[in-house]
This record gives sequence, C-alpha cells and structure tokens, in this order.
Amino acid sequence: MSMISRRSLFATATVVLGAIVLAPRPAAAQDGKNWIATLHGTHRMLFDAPATANGVPLVHLMNYYDTYNSAFKVADKDIDGILTFYGFTTFHGLTDAMWSKYNIGAFLKENDAKGVPFTANPWRAAPTALGMVLPPASIEAMQKRGATFLLCNNALQILSGMLANAQGLDPKAVYADMKAHILPGVTLVPGMVIAVDQAQRAGISYHRQ
Repeated sequence: MSMISRRSLFATATVVLGAIVLAPRPAAAQDGKNWIATLHGTHRMLFDAPATANGVPLVHLMNYYDTYNSAFKVADKDIDGILTFYGFTTFHGLTDAMWSKYNIGAFLKENDAKGVPFTANPWRAAPTALGMVLPPASIEAMQKRGATFLLCNNALQILSGMLANAQGLDPKAVYADMKAHILPGVTLVPGMVIAVDQAQRAGISYHRQ
C-alpha cells in the first residue's frame, strides 16, 4: 500500500483536485459557512493544526481552557477554543469506522506504542501526546467543554482521493463515504483558508500549531 508523505500530498493535490474538486459539489458540501455564529464565548482562539505534532495541538487546546479556569476563574461557557482539521490532520475528523475500513493509520504512517498502525481515530477518545495518554485532551472530552472542531472539505476531497488512488478505489465513492462519517459535532467547512480568514475578521485570536 502506498503511504502518504508531505511531498506526495502536494505533488498529487492538483491531479486529485482536477478529478474531484472541480466536479459538481452536492449542497451538503457547503455546510459550516456560518460556524462563527455558533460561538458564544468572550475568550476565543483558533488553533491552526495542519499537522498532528505528536498530539500537541490537543494539549494546547486543553491548556487554553484549563488555564483560563484556574488562573483567571473563567468558566468553560465563556471560552471558545477552535481546532482545525486539514492537511495531515484531515482524517482525525472522521469516525473509527473510517479509520478501520480504509486503513488510515497505515496510510498516514500513524502507529500506536507498539508500532502498529491505528485502526481507530487516535484523537477521538484517548489521544497520546508527548508520550502520555491524555483522555481529557481528546476530541470528545473537549467537545463536552464547548470546543469547536472544523474539518476542511477541500482537504477531505484531496486526501480521500489520494487514499482512494493508493488503494485502487473510486475517489468519489470514498469521499462520499468519509463525508457521511464525520465525527459527531465536527463542523465541515468549505475551505480552511476561508475559515481562518473568517476567524481573523471576527477578531478571534490565532495560534499556529
């Protein structure tokens, strides 16, 4: 099976875009254009995470909430932490079923402590960060605290197409399948480049991961 690399990601993006992105998009692909309207906190920061970085983006998101809680006595309801899924984090916005069905761990070269490729989304419930298993930093745990997770539709099209091509599958079918199995509560935005711009225009602080 072909594995993903930074070089292959950018080298094949144009080909995949030509085959998939330029095809007519279903209306559902436009979900998430108004994601900022769902925010209600007075303290807001977008954590821009195109790479997994050993789980550090999740730790930063958790620390954003924890530090406001402990040092400034700000409640979770007054905090809006936003984490992005695109680039090498794209598939972390998908369900365990997708990770198992399409061998995403092997495709991304993401392995557990024993060196075995993940067959379930490692960030969903019990992520490993800096060598420690940190369930409180997981997607599900942070969603319960009010954090927002954004998944880039453009990236999903590109990465699903690359995976499909590597496995001899139909890119459109794989994209449709993955789009139907986004983690509950994760917002699909048309393009992360636009979402970041929207955040900047709305005065949301920016933290590059």
